[in-house]
Amino acid sequence: MEPFLAFVHVTSLAIWVGGLALLYLIVSPNIYRLLSDELAETLEFHIHASFSMLAPACGVGALVSLVALALAGAHVGWFWSRVALLVAMTLIALNASWFLQPRALSVATPLDPFKQHPDREKAEEDADRRQRYSWQLNGVVLLLGLIALWLSAGGPAI
Repeated sequence: MEPFLAFVHVTSLAIWVGGLALLYLIVSPNIYRLLSDELAETLEFHIHASFSMLAPACGVGALVSLVALALAGAHVGWFWSRVALLVAMTLIALNASWFLQPRALSVATPLDPFKQHPDREKAEEDADRRQRYSWQLNGVVLLLGLIALWLSAGGPAI
C-alpha cells in the first residue's frame, strides 16, 4: 500500500506543478504571441477555468496520500513542512480559482466590443488587475510546489 500512496502523492504534485509550469512558462506567452489579444484572453480564460478545477484536486490528492503514508507507518521526511506547504498551496489555488477567476470572467464577459460602455475602461482595468493577481498567486503556488517536490524527493540532508 505504501508504494501506491507514494505514487499518488508524487504524481499529484507533479501534475499540479508541471501543469502550472506548462501554463505560465510555455502556453500563455505563446498564446499572446500567436493570437490577437482578444482571442488570447478568451482562450486563456478557458484554459485557466479548466486548470482551476484540476489544481485543488491535485492538492487534496497529494495531502490525503501524504497523511495516509504517515498513518501507514512509512517514514515521511519533513512531514509537517510538506503538510503546511500543501495546505497553503491548496488554499491559494482555491482562492485564485473560486474568488478571482470567476470575478474576472464576470467583469470581462458582459463587455460587448461593438457597444460603447461608460465604465468599459474601468471594468477592463479591474479584470486585468484581478488576472495579474491570479498570476502572482499561481506563481507562489508554483514556487511552493517546487519546494514540496524537493522535500518529497528527500530534501536537505541534515
